[in-house]
Amino acid sequence: MRLIENSKKSNVKAKVALVITVGTSIEPLEASVHKEAEESSLSLVIAFYGAALPRQVVSPLEVVNQLKKVVYSYGCEFVAREIPDPNNIDSCLESIRLLLRDQQFDDYDEVIFNITGGSKPLSAALAIAATRLEVSSNICISYVGGTKRDEVGRVVSEGMQHIRSLNTITREKEEDIFINLKRNDFLRAMVIAEQLPDKGKLHFLRRSCKVLHLWDSFQYEQSLEEISRLTENAAILSGEPNTSYSSLAFSIIQLEPLLKEMNKIISFVKDFSNTNQARRDADAFMKDRMRQLKQNEQLQNYYIRLIADCLENARRHIGRAPVETVMRAYRAIELAVKLSLLINEINPDKPQWDDIDPGILAQAGISEKPAFIMLDMGIKILKAIGLNLSQGFEKAKAEVTHTRNRCYLEHGFDEIPKRKAEKVLEQAKNAVSELIDKHKLDQMCQDISMVLITD
Repeated sequence: MRLIENSKKSNVKAKVALVITVGTSIEPLEASVHKEAEESSLSLVIAFYGAALPRQVVSPLEVVNQLKKVVYSYGCEFVAREIPDPNNIDSCLESIRLLLRDQQFDDYDEVIFNITGGSKPLSAALAIAATRLEVSSNICISYVGGTKRDEVGRVVSEGMQHIRSLNTITREKEEDIFINLKRNDFLRAMVIAEQLPDKGKLHFLRRSCKVLHLWDSFQYEQSLEEISRLTENAAILSGEPNTSYSSLAFSIIQLEPLLKEMNKIISFVKDFSNTNQARRDADAFMKDRMRQLKQNEQLQNYYIRLIADCLENARRHIGRAPVETVMRAYRAIELAVKLSLLINEINPDKPQWDDIDPGILAQAGISEKPAFIMLDMGIKILKAIGLNLSQGFEKAKAEVTHTRNRCYLEHGFDEIPKRKAEKVLEQAKNAVSELIDKHKLDQMCQDISMVLITD
């Protein structure tokens, strides 16, 4: 008996759909239906059969009609579809896909593709269609085999063996997901995971892929909302000995506190660009917020965590999308400059120019006063305040900026090779390390790298 995974009722059988290929023999098909009806709650049988061929002694349609009676005797729904050319795999595949596309399989716990009967092209086409079926049910391949056969090579009844693939298509998808997670390709992993049953371990895998993709896309708030629903399962699965699931659970456990910190600082710094208070109150509010950041080391550490996450995000994209590495490297420098300005009580998002010493503005060479302080202007102001930035910083920042500006996501058409992206990321981290505590930055980057699945 196959039961519903994680069902609170231990006697609830799994709801199953059987998709089967039909040839010229009813015995193995009847046995397959009987076995599935015995072991599960068989509800639907779909039969694909080939059009009768010249000089064919037994017509597949005759077998289908016999099979229909068997299926109805178990109270199941029955659907049959003729394949016009059962010896043409493309024709078989097209007909099978058209019918399967209209079926609603998500209500089933399992969809079994039995490739016992019919021509070899028909059976092969059904197996191919099974691999491409995007449903949330468990998908499995089965067939009837055996060593005892009659004079024409068919398995005799007393020698039939029901063979069920242990490495199901669902397991194949599961393995594919973990491969992509280890490559840090969270989007592809999430897309594949959406095809898995949303229950048991597979539920955890689906939700974890979504969490990691949201985090990788800088959607920290949504990622934290999703991860909060996985904490209990992650704690349980992390206890498994050296499995992909225990590694993933560990990653989720490591990521949750980091997301909480980053959400706290994002909520805090958003106030520097968005406020609903009256103008007079808004100025006072901004100044108070900047003083809080200046005096609160924990808030500063949360902000540094945000910068470290940006750098590690850039690192994850080197192999797949080097141009994204460059964009994120530039963003990390921007964030570091913003933090330095805020600690010096200058709001880059809504600067109060009248509150800045005119001598500093003159030394920075600022005559026009824009609504925002961009990267280069921010660096000039920091240097005028007295921040000692080396020639190495200027060179690194210039190289990162130049590469970013010339790439096809900004103003140019340059493609970014992997080696170039690696160099730009290293330069960005060196530049950031002159603006914030290098030891803290390195430690936080290491903490974030621990989230990744490596085994």
